[in-house]
Amino acid sequence: MKVFNSGINVDAASATPSVFLAGPSERDDGVTAWRRKALSLFKKFGFNGHVYVPEPWSRSRDVQINWEIHHLNLAKCVLFWIPRDLKTLPGFTTNIEFGEWLHSGKVVLGFPPAAARMEYIAYRAKQNGIPVSDNLADTVKNAVVMADANKNRQYNADFYDLGDKL
Repeated sequence: MKVFNSGINVDAASATPSVFLAGPSERDDGVTAWRRKALSLFKKFGFNGHVYVPEPWSRSRDVQINWEIHHLNLAKCVLFWIPRDLKTLPGFTTNIEFGEWLHSGKVVLGFPPAAARMEYIAYRAKQNGIPVSDNLADTVKNAVVMADANKNRQYNADFYDLGDKL
């Protein structure tokens, strides 16, 4: 498994299975706890692909957003883990990203039973055939399966034309 944190660019698409870890982030210099746990699960399950981690935030907001757009587009699977807590991990940006990728055919969704305000997202996911789990381990397993199934999927560079913004 090769991990690409924010700021490390992958320029070209390949037939390598890859997963973007989408979901709420803590606003500090580290990697949010759920992402650290997800990385350990990918390793435990023997994932031999790329994992795109949109942390730590160490650059301007515009550069960060463009890095995320590029790697969301590049990923063969977008794993949404939403342990929403309205005070500490509200996930407002995550709502937008989920809506953007809802119909992409490359999304898996997970959230713990105690996550706040997840009814609508869960309903839309199920409506669109997106695998939904209530624990991180099963969400990661679903992502491994999807990333492998989509490994030959072509990168759509025109989805978001970033030009020289990376």
